[in-house]
Amino acid sequence: MKQKILIIGDSLASHRDDDDYLLNERWPSLLENKSSFSLINLSKSFSTTKVLKTLKRKIIKIKPSHVLIQLGIVDCVPRTFHKIETQILYRLPKSVRLFLIRTIKKIRTQSFSRSYVKPNEFKNNIKHFCADIDCKVIFIKILPASRTLISKNKNAQSAIVNYNKIIDEISSEISNFTFVEVNSDIVNEITLDDGYHLNKEGHQYLSKLILPKLKQVDI
Repeated sequence: MKQKILIIGDSLASHRDDDDYLLNERWPSLLENKSSFSLINLSKSFSTTKVLKTLKRKIIKIKPSHVLIQLGIVDCVPRTFHKIETQILYRLPKSVRLFLIRTIKKIRTQSFSRSYVKPNEFKNNIKHFCADIDCKVIFIKILPASRTLISKNKNAQSAIVNYNKIIDEISSEISNFTFVEVNSDIVNEITLDDGYHLNKEGHQYLSKLILPKLKQVDI
């Protein structure tokens, strides 16, 4: 029987309707094809590390050999609106919503104070998850900010750097936790026009990046 790998991620690891890529063209399926593992993908768009708490019990029952986590950009990026404000806006008629968004953006800047998950909570979410999971956990660090992402959110890169440093800290504190890291030199080449989601080359790159780490932790 194949060992199970469980994936927890946001839209970088899940199916998306707006990029026209099939599931077998995305990194989880590519990784499964390259390895001897069976993958279970629990990723969902807009997920933050808060989802680790809600999925923990389910994962303990599944008993995977590894958990791959690709979360963090939704947690850390500086925002114009608090999460509750965004939820309220999207309940309004489209014309009203767009008017309010345009108006508020004129008087507000994107702020770290409106990030969805603060640094201490980000760290605790991951550490508490790892403490209760009896398997190897491999974290895919938040992709470095591309030129396009920085043009949309000038503080995105500093936020990403700060949260990725937390991943380094966790790696030195927890024995069953390790990570992989995308090279900042190629991020502009492997992302779509939105500046963050992976293109086909990016999915191939990430699957190849993860595979040696799976073999390494099995030694």
